[in-house]
Formats: sequence, structure tokens, C-alpha cells
Amino acid sequence: MTHYASTSAHEPPPFTVNLSKGGPNRDFEYPGKTRPTDNGPRSPLIHILDDYSLLNIFSLYRPALSDESELDDANDQILDEGEWSRKQWWYRLVQVCRRWRYIVLESASRLRLSLVCARGAPVADMLAHSPLPVIIDHFDDKYYDVTAEDEEGIIFALTQHRYRVRRIRLRMVVYILQKLINTLDGEFPILEYLLIEPLQFQ
Repeated sequence: MTHYASTSAHEPPPFTVNLSKGGPNRDFEYPGKTRPTDNGPRSPLIHILDDYSLLNIFSLYRPALSDESELDDANDQILDEGEWSRKQWWYRLVQVCRRWRYIVLESASRLRLSLVCARGAPVADMLAHSPLPVIIDHFDDKYYDVTAEDEEGIIFALTQHRYRVRRIRLRMVVYILQKLINTLDGEFPILEYLLIEPLQFQ
């Protein structure tokens, strides 16, 4: 038999479910002051998690890049070389609420957060407002051209913020690549990945 603790007249007992089947009583107590019903509002359970638990969840949610050593099995690959759009995964988390934003940005190193300089990104403005590492990614077969603004953004990141560049992927026509390669003369202290490939027309 399930027993309830004494409560006041205005506070119903916790919602419990008896899980025992022929064995000792094992009651599960719903973590809330009101028992959930189909008609009444439910309190969001996410708020009962502490910051450390949320951070661990965010760490598990983080997509892994295919060349990271932490991937032991190719079948576990979440983000392959041709699908880098999910490197902006954390953008949504910081928009949920102020608490999540604080946890994510305070743990930027552990979560390996990066800014993404891709087609159409306002690179200069983006780099001026955040000290996070930078990923330069122009590797999309859908676009054969590079706008003047995108080219300026790439050169700006490679020359003025080279100490922040973590990854570079470039696939473009040869004459544009030649101009960009000239800007690579120098040290990139945190660079982890470099892929440069001329665009091949069919």
C-alpha cells in the first residue's frame, strides 16, 4: 500500500506511482507540489535541473565534427564534412532564456563554441562583438561565386583575427583561392583544421 506524508488542506500530496509487483514497495514521487492532470497546467521539469546538469546535457547535444579524435565510430558521426551547417548548434540554446545563455557562454571552451564565417555572414560586425574562435567555411557546391563582401570578410578574418581562426574550409575558383592563400602567410596559433580545394566544374 502506498502511504502519503501529511499535508495541509491547501496542498495536495505528491503524485506517487507504486512500481512494485509482488516485491517490496517502490514508490516514484513526481517532483512537484501538484499532481499533473490532463486539464491543469504542468510545471516545466527542465527548471529543476541545476546548472551542472544542464551543462552536461548541452555537452552531449553538441554535434561532433568528423575529424575530432573523440569520435570512435564512424556510425556515431553527427556532422560529416559536407554538412557543416550544424556548427551553429548553440545559437538556439542561448535564445531560450537568460540562464541558458549564461551557462553556454560561460562554458564556451568546454562546449567548443565558435563563430561561423560563411556565405552572407557580416564578418566584421560579428567578430567585433564576440571573442569566440572562428570557423571560416565556404565549401558549398550550390554556390559557384563568392561575393565581394564575402571575399572581404574572409580576408578580414584571416589577416586581422588569425589568432582566433580554428578551422578553415575553402572551395572556390582558382583565381579567388590564389588571392586568399596569399593571406595565409603567418601563424595561426589555434588552427586545427585546414581544407582548401579548387572548384571543379563539370
